[in-house]
Amino acid sequence: MFNVGAVVESMRRHWIAIVVIFALALGAGAASSFLKTGSEAQEISDKAYTAEASVYVTLEAVDGSMISEASDRLISDARRTVISDKVAGEIRRTYGNEVSVYSPWWLDEEKNARYYSHYIFVDVSAPTQEIALAATNDAVKLAAEVMATTLPVKSVAVAEEAYLKQGDGSQAADRGVDALEEIESAAVTSSAISVKKLVIFGFVGLFGAIFVFACVDILSRRIRSARDVERMLDLPVLGVIKGEEDYAGALAAADVLLNRNNLNSLAVAGICQADGAAAMAAKAADYLDKPVTCIDALSEGSAVSNLAACEAVVLVISAGAASASQIDKALCALRIADVPVAGAVFVPKGK
Repeated sequence: MFNVGAVVESMRRHWIAIVVIFALALGAGAASSFLKTGSEAQEISDKAYTAEASVYVTLEAVDGSMISEASDRLISDARRTVISDKVAGEIRRTYGNEVSVYSPWWLDEEKNARYYSHYIFVDVSAPTQEIALAATNDAVKLAAEVMATTLPVKSVAVAEEAYLKQGDGSQAADRGVDALEEIESAAVTSSAISVKKLVIFGFVGLFGAIFVFACVDILSRRIRSARDVERMLDLPVLGVIKGEEDYAGALAAADVLLNRNNLNSLAVAGICQADGAAAMAAKAADYLDKPVTCIDALSEGSAVSNLAACEAVVLVISAGAASASQIDKALCALRIADVPVAGAVFVPKGK
């Protein structure tokens, strides 16, 4: 049965393997941050450097220091001019398709809001610094010419010539804050470990391992711990035999149950031969003052007749010894014989 107890028991049993798989998943996530597909690597190489320039536009309808709703639309049209075929298309035809042209917003980072400024920014990303600077200077001059001839503006002038900036074309640079002299290529800055990938790989590794181990344990239906005895067979565990001294405690518990229920004979039975019921039966014969019958394997055909001669049975279960089909046959024999089960004694693996 798939339940929380079964999953927890599986986690306890396989925690070392789960931790190892989780660590390997984190390692894979870190490694994947540095690996790029061919197209991704080419894209990074094509856009390794970004340069920026700007155009200053004054409008006919309003004072140049004022921004209105109408002027907002005109400024948006000016930005559109930068990425139009007349400007961006011409630059790409001149310098190749590996360059990209942008018109980023100037952002107020404190308010996380856009500035509607008369400055129209022109950014070009290219595989080398030289191409980025040259293409940006050509783009800003071409943009100023196109704006002056196609938009209802009072004047257009190149405000800043091209300079290298950090980052991509999503946000205009602030020359008073950005360290523009410390330019790194996108191929370098993209090599940092991705926290997002670590979280995804770690989550998949951890919960994938837990799910797989839990499914294997539950579907195999092998009894590997005392908790499995209680969970799968719904029987009390009279004792866990880790050493010679543990037999007395388990048999004392069985004796209490027999006396309380006025039962005068006992069968000590294993689910299969590998459970080792004979050792427990020999100890029970010496300890108890009642007849003790040893049944090596309840999963075998003769078990029912042997059980019928006894008033109670104690199961001896060794870790991982019995298969699912053997467990089913043993339970069937107990139901047919209709003999009460006093409890189970669990023998850990290797004992």
